[in-house]
Amino acid sequence: SNGERGNAWLTGWNWVENIDSLAAIKKFIYEEKKYTMAQLLDALKANWEGYEDMRIDFVKNAPKWGNDDDYVDEIMLRCLREVARHSKEIKCTAGNNWPLLPENASANIYWANVVGALPSGRRLGDALYDGGISPGPGLDKKGPTAVLKSCGKINHISDGRAFLLNQRL
Repeated sequence: SNGERGNAWLTGWNWVENIDSLAAIKKFIYEEKKYTMAQLLDALKANWEGYEDMRIDFVKNAPKWGNDDDYVDEIMLRCLREVARHSKEIKCTAGNNWPLLPENASANIYWANVVGALPSGRRLGDALYDGGISPGPGLDKKGPTAVLKSCGKINHISDGRAFLLNQRL
């Protein structure tokens, strides 16, 4: 956080990985019942080793942020709004709230060997998503307009602070 002049924020590292992971869990475990939570936990503990077909399913067939897909976009909005609601209750010493600032900047490379396997299909050592609301590398299958449409669903005033998007063309 930045304490200068009373400005402060909560940094949301690896924010979109969490959104994609929640979408995968919702779809495959709770709705389709294709996998159990125990199977997923075993796969994650094994860093997906021995679970490659399952991992590919989670990478390719689970909804991903940045494709103008309301299924995952609504998860993003719900999570942003829930954190924003709590952040308005937390005050810095100057009396300002602590809004969410999802960002990774260059930390997506540094943390790649620290953050373990995720339900998004990511393995320990795979690069994390860059930016703060940027889709995962190669996971924005519907082009740059769909990315902007997903990002346009966010209320960038009430849902957080400033959101970093790195657009790939």
